[in-house]
Amino acid sequence: MGQFKNITEGWANMLLNRQNEISEKRMDICKTCEHISTKHQTHRFDVHCIHCGCTLQAKTRSLESECPIGLWKAEKLKSENEEPKKTFHN
Repeated sequence: MGQFKNITEGWANMLLNRQNEISEKRMDICKTCEHISTKHQTHRFDVHCIHCGCTLQAKTRSLESECPIGLWKAEKLKSENEEPKKTFHN
């Protein structure tokens, strides 16, 4: 059930224009990755990870999601009012 929660969180944050700063930082990392769809021919119209299949505009906005190959980690929040820790990796 956790993965479904992460997917819905990411899509909700995308639609509500939330978590933009985190998404931008994660997307900068994804753009350098060999698994980003823009470096491959796919039949999908969205920018996605060909390793896990997730749409990156949504996945990068889900605080509990992480890169399947470890390029960026989930943000751990103690409460909803607390700012997320910066856990980006190069």
